[in-house]
Amino acid sequence: MPQVSLIIPGDTDFGHYFHKEQQTTNTIDIQQNFNGDFKIAGMRNRLLVGLDFYNRNIIDNGSGWMWARNVNPQGDVNYVDPYTGDTTATVDLTRASIDNLLAGSGVANSNISNSSYSAYFSDVINITPAFSAMVSLRGDYFVSKGEVTTKGDDFNQFAVSPKIGLVYQPILDKVSVFANYMNAFINVAPQSVADEDGSNPRVISFKPEHADQWEFGVKANLFSDKLNGTFSYYNIKVVDRVNPDPANQNNVIQGGRVRSKGFELDLNANPAPGLNLIAGYSHNNIKTLKGAATDFYSEPGRNPGGQGPQDQVNFWATYKIKPPCQTYV
Repeated sequence: MPQVSLIIPGDTDFGHYFHKEQQTTNTIDIQQNFNGDFKIAGMRNRLLVGLDFYNRNIIDNGSGWMWARNVNPQGDVNYVDPYTGDTTATVDLTRASIDNLLAGSGVANSNISNSSYSAYFSDVINITPAFSAMVSLRGDYFVSKGEVTTKGDDFNQFAVSPKIGLVYQPILDKVSVFANYMNAFINVAPQSVADEDGSNPRVISFKPEHADQWEFGVKANLFSDKLNGTFSYYNIKVVDRVNPDPANQNNVIQGGRVRSKGFELDLNANPAPGLNLIAGYSHNNIKTLKGAATDFYSEPGRNPGGQGPQDQVNFWATYKIKPPCQTYV
């Protein structure tokens, strides 16, 4: 029986809510890939073609969320309803008491089925020994059967995700310059929601979440493989993220936007036999452009909650001692 504590802004008490979980999720995934390596007009092609079928079915017969009491960090408990301000009857933390509390929250009757039919290909073409290109395309047809009692949330969608990459080696097998563009997406899982007072539990479906990414950089392999390095810059924009509803803590809404940009530097050196040095530095500027102003994880204008530091440095050194030569008689 899950429970959660929510704090009201400007208050020192945590609201203690309960919910009875009764949900089943079944998934099916079938995938087949075909690979080829051949030449057309003297240019080498490495081709991948694939098909994918995925289905997820979620059956939810759980209850809504119900407030039971408030508690502060010192452990003091009160029963002042955060919605009405009235003092309610004591709720004991026993199964019978919680079952009685949830009896008025309603029971979900959800049976959601989401399927995707996918086809994709990727081809890496060696145009010249120093110049290669990669072209990739993926198409997904989504069939979403929403809440069983609400036909209006059913929808079918078709999404296409292209990817293009270029690599040029001004010094063959030593220095390469690369650039790529990718549009990616994920099919967001349905979520259980309810009205503000915890009643009317239901499950809703969402559009796919999309991301556009640009990246370019340079790689080098110098001094007979004694020094390897990579520098890259990237810019990513994500749209249609699902965020909490500022007007209803039991609901979520779609339409959030996040931007992430930065650069990475990685070095790997072998200056002496047995000695290996690895160093790296990364800088990431991530910001929520559109989200829920009352939510720590999606507040506009700030770093999404739960992210790592903006700057990271790492260094690793190893030395392998060669055992002395042994003479056998």
